[in-house]
Amino acid sequence: MNDATTISLEMNAMQDAALTATSTIRDDILTTLAVEGAAADPAFRTIQNLCKYASERSQSIFLLASQRRPWDAEIILRSYYETTIRLLTLTILDPARRKELATEYWGAHAETKARRRGQLAKFAASAFSANGQSFDAKILDDLADPEIFEFSELNKRKRASLERKWSFSELVRCLSELPLAEGGVAEINSVRHMFSQQSHLLHADAAAIELMIDRETRQASELIA
Repeated sequence: MNDATTISLEMNAMQDAALTATSTIRDDILTTLAVEGAAADPAFRTIQNLCKYASERSQSIFLLASQRRPWDAEIILRSYYETTIRLLTLTILDPARRKELATEYWGAHAETKARRRGQLAKFAASAFSANGQSFDAKILDDLADPEIFEFSELNKRKRASLERKWSFSELVRCLSELPLAEGGVAEINSVRHMFSQQSHLLHADAAAIELMIDRETRQASELIA
């Protein structure tokens, strides 16, 4: 059995184990939080959707890794980390605080994102309109229509504060500072390094290109090790 076959078998085993673990964790979370009327609870629905999102991303990560697409897998892993941090934040809170955050997630935070999305859509709509593509322009104009979407009416400072509150770094910081008895995990700060590396790859900055060059110039024995 050659090294490539061994790696392939190991990757398949890891993928099977990860899928089993992800499914188990998802089911445990939803079973623990499920109560009568849970389907109508915004917090439960949010956690349910985040679990599904994380589970699907994990499958994509292993599929890409098994096809020797490590950089693409890392980029999606960044999304997986962000989803997981949001899940962890919501699941360790008491029910009242959990509901409050879920309401903000779908409310003020979503409206802030919608406002920004609508502003950017106007630029694209103008470009399509100038090229005579009225149908496409109309679709993009709809993204900026306040009769279709709810846009944040908060001022710029408050919108920035809300964005920061829901950022990966801030959620990790809050989790790391929580007392252990309340679900805090001091060591969670360690994921910020990997998230940062994955951000380099996502944005294709100099650090990302250096990583790719480093891998391409290494001996095969180093990569296998």
